[in-house]
Amino acid sequence: MRDMALTMRGNRLRSTMSETHDFAINHAKAAAIRGILGDALSDPDPGWRAARDALARVGLAPHDALGLLVRHRSQVKYGYTMAPATPPAILSFTDSEPAHGVLDCIERPFLLLKSCWLYEHAPCFAGIEGGRAERIKGAVLPYLQHYRAAFLEPPCARPASVPHVDIPKRVCTSSFWERELLTPMESVQETARRGFEGVEYNIDFHPFNAARLLPEEIGPEARSDVREACRRLGVAIDIHSPIVGPYGPSPDPRTGSPLFMDPLARLSLQREAVQLARDVGARAIVFHLIDLHDAERYAELVAEAEGSDLRVTIENYCSLDEPQPSEIFVRGVEAVRQALPEALCRRNFGITVDPGHLNVEGEDPLVGVARIGAWCREHGIFLRMHATDNYGPLPHGPQHFSADIHDSVSGRGIDNGVIIKLLRSLGHNVSVVAEQINDVAPVDVDTIHGAQVCDMPDDFEGYAARGRAALASSSTARLLQDKHRRLPAYQFLAGLQGVEGLQEYTVYRHIQEHGSLSVDDAHRLTT
Repeated sequence: MRDMALTMRGNRLRSTMSETHDFAINHAKAAAIRGILGDALSDPDPGWRAARDALARVGLAPHDALGLLVRHRSQVKYGYTMAPATPPAILSFTDSEPAHGVLDCIERPFLLLKSCWLYEHAPCFAGIEGGRAERIKGAVLPYLQHYRAAFLEPPCARPASVPHVDIPKRVCTSSFWERELLTPMESVQETARRGFEGVEYNIDFHPFNAARLLPEEIGPEARSDVREACRRLGVAIDIHSPIVGPYGPSPDPRTGSPLFMDPLARLSLQREAVQLARDVGARAIVFHLIDLHDAERYAELVAEAEGSDLRVTIENYCSLDEPQPSEIFVRGVEAVRQALPEALCRRNFGITVDPGHLNVEGEDPLVGVARIGAWCREHGIFLRMHATDNYGPLPHGPQHFSADIHDSVSGRGIDNGVIIKLLRSLGHNVSVVAEQINDVAPVDVDTIHGAQVCDMPDDFEGYAARGRAALASSSTARLLQDKHRRLPAYQFLAGLQGVEGLQEYTVYRHIQEHGSLSVDDAHRLTT
């Protein structure tokens, strides 16, 4: 019995030692994997070969390694928690659907990551219900085919060379709503063909329009080529930082929100965006002002441009927890200005003013832009503009959608032509981006370009003085409210277009502010 007891004790001891040994091995393996995943985040190789080889050496199968890498990158770098089953679901198609581009996911793992995002967002944004196969075939495979044709395969020879833009139309376009997967090179070439001044290239991930490229997809050679093409064609490029991304904590917009909306929440991604802008020779990059109370970190983004001619610009935003009319926006960017060394502020800081966002906040864009433009003039701050039209502070849904619908810039809900002239009268030579959903039509070009090049014989103060005199002597001025006589922006408009022009403007503002116009109102405002 004593011998049996000793034997059992020895077996337990050996078992405990074995478990301890196994635990030590597993602990060491887990630590090694964590190190590999961390190192992979900064690896510039688009194939992530070093990380995949290292994971193979610690015993992970190839597909398991890929799944772990994309899930880790999605969570740590982009803030989106991916389901463990999603990468294997897509990789399972590598044998059954080789012609659809699934194999490209193995060669370019970031493409697998974006395919996983599409797969998980498909029921909410593409309307593709059902199981694994339905979502992959309905959302992922068409995307992979498109990605390969538009981005991975060599472009076909173009029938004619793109001419240099000698005298451009003073209009910049936006790539935000492009439905095709357009590289920055293609955007620059299309801008040159149309004879425009420049393009604002948007880097996002749109669950509702996946034809976008994030910074890490645009390699060093492509960046150098874009820079050279801009120089050769006479076209300017600007960058809009990532704002739309996967929705978290849920891909359903009713319970999640775009993870890139606040640039300070994904600071490493935004730093990559600044580096992309530097590499392509962009004039400016745009960041939305979301957090009004963290000027220091916005200043950090500006500092990323130090030593270049890139302007890191802050744009007024809307529909946040805290309203952001022009007065509040100026307070926020003043704090950023104060946080910057003078030389850095003068060379690399700027503002992008968006009249549409002021409109959604319920502020007359003419008044708000006048305040922002005057502040920029006072402090010598670089200024550019997004031109758009929308329908003001209307009810909207679902959650995280908005009334900022970006109608044509030639619409009369927001008079972009007058706003451009106002900024010119303040001494600003602004580049203007036609940030509208529809393609820019001739009437839209005429609205912006005409306002950019028309004769402006007086400055803001001169036009405002004319307006005050006209309002004082006009017999019809009784139809206007006190604010139209008192505020400099309205005095400017009366001096620019006469009292009749100011009265017409009030009609459109009434529609914007009230959502309707009664017969009595129309008669009162127009007779």
